[in-house]
Amino acid sequence: MALFSRHRSYTEKVFAKRRRRKFLGRTLLFLLLIALLRTFFVQSYTLRGKNMEPLLVEGDSLLVFPLPLGARTWFGKTPALSDIERGELVVVDPDPIPSVGRFFALWDSIARFFSLQRYSPVARRYGAAQTSPGIYRVVGLPGDRIRRNKAVYEIQKGSGGAYLPEQSLTDNPYEVQSVSSSGDLLGIGDFSETLELGPGQYFVEGDNRESFNGSSLWGPVGIDRISGRVILVYWPIKHLRIL
Repeated sequence: MALFSRHRSYTEKVFAKRRRRKFLGRTLLFLLLIALLRTFFVQSYTLRGKNMEPLLVEGDSLLVFPLPLGARTWFGKTPALSDIERGELVVVDPDPIPSVGRFFALWDSIARFFSLQRYSPVARRYGAAQTSPGIYRVVGLPGDRIRRNKAVYEIQKGSGGAYLPEQSLTDNPYEVQSVSSSGDLLGIGDFSETLELGPGQYFVEGDNRESFNGSSLWGPVGIDRISGRVILVYWPIKHLRIL
């Protein structure tokens, strides 16, 4: 009986160890799949601020597809699979992006994913203003010359031609919220009348032009700071729509 009891105890220990290994393996696989899913295919963002009114309001939860514009990984940004289109909504990363460890960045990705972007360990440590990406509309593409006429940007494509309102140059119709001041000023450093975008530069801006939060405040952005294409509003459910 004692021998049988010892044998059963040993067998139970072996099976318990196997169960722990299996549980650990499944947990690691699950975390890896979540990290891959969030890195390449779908990210969730909760809009903060009023810079995208009237289309989006503060608190809207959005789904973002990062892969077409280049997913940001531990080893750098992957090549873009498609061009950035005028008029689309994109995620713009802060500048500079805080340098954090890889495992801390992975933990931040998992926390953001499951909390619908409401909790970020990185933002908690470094401050939300320095770490939180923003949602903006692509107004100008490389080679454009841009000026502002009240709430609307006027764009001259390429090296010549007339200045046309921004909405007339895109297949993605949108409305902008007007500003109280008038004039043709960009207010970007020395560019008091027009701004010419160089190679790889994009002019991004919120639809709420009263917020002055975008390239009108901090200048053009490069492709390295654009990390995803906004595809869907999914919460609250009454705001559900494809963008």
